[in-house]
Amino acid sequence: MPEKTRLRIALAGNPNTGKSTVFNALTGLKQHTGNWAGKTVGNAVGEFSFGAWQAQLYDLPGIYSLFSECAEERAAKDFICYEQPDIVLVVLDATSLERNLPLGLQIMELTENVIFCLNLTDEAEKRGISVDDVRLEKLTGVPVIKMAARQGVGLLELKEMLLAVAEGRKSIRPIGIDWDAFTPETESGYRSAEFQEKRSLAFLSRAKEICDAVVQKKEERDSRTECMDKILLSAKTGIPFMLLLLGGVFWITVAGANVPSEFLMRQFHQCGAVMRNGLLTLQAPLWLQGLLLDGVWLTVSWVVAVMLPPMAIFFPLFTLLEDFGLLPRIAFNLDGLFQKAGAHGKQALTMWIEKFTMFFLYH
Repeated sequence: MPEKTRLRIALAGNPNTGKSTVFNALTGLKQHTGNWAGKTVGNAVGEFSFGAWQAQLYDLPGIYSLFSECAEERAAKDFICYEQPDIVLVVLDATSLERNLPLGLQIMELTENVIFCLNLTDEAEKRGISVDDVRLEKLTGVPVIKMAARQGVGLLELKEMLLAVAEGRKSIRPIGIDWDAFTPETESGYRSAEFQEKRSLAFLSRAKEICDAVVQKKEERDSRTECMDKILLSAKTGIPFMLLLLGGVFWITVAGANVPSEFLMRQFHQCGAVMRNGLLTLQAPLWLQGLLLDGVWLTVSWVVAVMLPPMAIFFPLFTLLEDFGLLPRIAFNLDGLFQKAGAHGKQALTMWIEKFTMFFLYH
């Protein structure tokens, strides 16, 4: 394939923006992993084609800023600065654009060849958030592609934009920050901590201005969400409701598991009797009968009959509580208490699962 038809594309963004989903959707199985040269930070490289072009896609580490000195930030910044990819795709989370946009603005200072992938637009719509992608493109000077990569929405439009940029039909002119007001008096001032802090704040102030202009949120909230918040996040009713809810889950699990557990035990007992008769018919030695029936078979029978039914009930119930948004609110309620012990409120949920497992193991 001629050299002119090849492109090197970098994929950047905050963690948890769906960056890996975009990477996998574009490259499919044509990818491999490794380490950046001279660094222990992992990377993924894949290939995909669009039109007459063959692209190598480099998945940069998920980062929040280019200004910190951790290995991930250095690897991402060095790749953009020194490797000079032809295009940098910056994945932005449409549900929290103000938090994601500063990184995109920072990357715009390093290279002009930037495209914004406004991902998770489906989740934003569910939360009553709408982002004006046309105005966002006008304020930043960067092409914006609205996407829901998990459903494959926007991938075709992204490839068409890449083709237009690669063929020169789409010009990119990023609108950066006016740094005249931030210019230090001396050359050494550029390296001062005060200047670095001002520079970081400038990206945050600019991101907020843009988001105020392009993001709209519905004022009315879902009635179910409001009701849940009033009950579960209240200082008076939150803890009692949590105890009642988790206690109800525990009772349903224990009571509901009795019937299938007894059924499984009967089936295992009957199978064990058939196996014992077979071993007696074969005149197997007593030690072999004890090993196979009283050891292996009895242990497997008890573990499956005792643990499988409650797990089959408990974990689907926990999944439903998660889907309805109850578990995150429980974790929020207990966060203050757990922080006093140097822990996090989310650990309450894992502790509950642990106590549930221990109960069925020892009772």
